[in-house]
Amino acid sequence: MGTSIALMLLRQSEIEVVLVEADTQRQEVARRSIEDYLRSCVEAHRLSQRRCNDMLHRLRVMGSRIAPFPPVLADADLVFECAPEVAAIKQNILAFLDSVCKRSTILATGSSAQDVNELAAVTHRPGQVLGIHFFPPANESPLVE
Repeated sequence: MGTSIALMLLRQSEIEVVLVEADTQRQEVARRSIEDYLRSCVEAHRLSQRRCNDMLHRLRVMGSRIAPFPPVLADADLVFECAPEVAAIKQNILAFLDSVCKRSTILATGSSAQDVNELAAVTHRPGQVLGIHFFPPANESPLVE
């Protein structure tokens, strides 16, 4: 889901998008998936090569355990968490994000099965944690709740 949300943000905005994956293999798969999708859009004349290049230029795919990770998020206005539907994993990620993001950052969880209030309780900003559920694929569907 994170990859399709990244694609949606790239296509519908001009912002830098940082996609964080747990390991090198997942980073490569995510980047390749986005590149392949955008190339197919260019080939189908749904996207110009220039726009494709611009979107790829605004995309950063990185690992969750590398030194520059916290500084990348320090100034983010909005961070989406798209981890598997396991409360403990989501809570660990939200607690970490709470510790590295500026206080005004909105933390969004992509959970459709967990209680958002319980997830938000591990942060110092429960009022700035929101649940957002994209109908898949997020980059093509206009539906979100």
